[in-house]
Amino acid sequence: MLESGGRWVSAESLTKSPVYQPDKELSVDIGDSATLRCCISEKQYGMVTWFKQPTRKKPQTIVSLMKPRTTVQLRDPTSCSQKEPI
Repeated sequence: MLESGGRWVSAESLTKSPVYQPDKELSVDIGDSATLRCCISEKQYGMVTWFKQPTRKKPQTIVSLMKPRTTVQLRDPTSCSQKEPI
């Protein structure tokens, strides 16, 4: 049960990667800071989003992180001319 002014913290994955939250509930006083700990067991993930949900209100996004899906490959710099920047 949350205390007055508390907030519920929850996470889930939209992929098959399970989300592990060491702290199932987190209650802080208004104005105090909080550390949200969330672990994904897989190296592959698309996006992780943290929400807060004030009492009797809709969830609000706190932050979203997206893992880049592209790989940058550098060319051999010795094969470049002055007209062909890396």
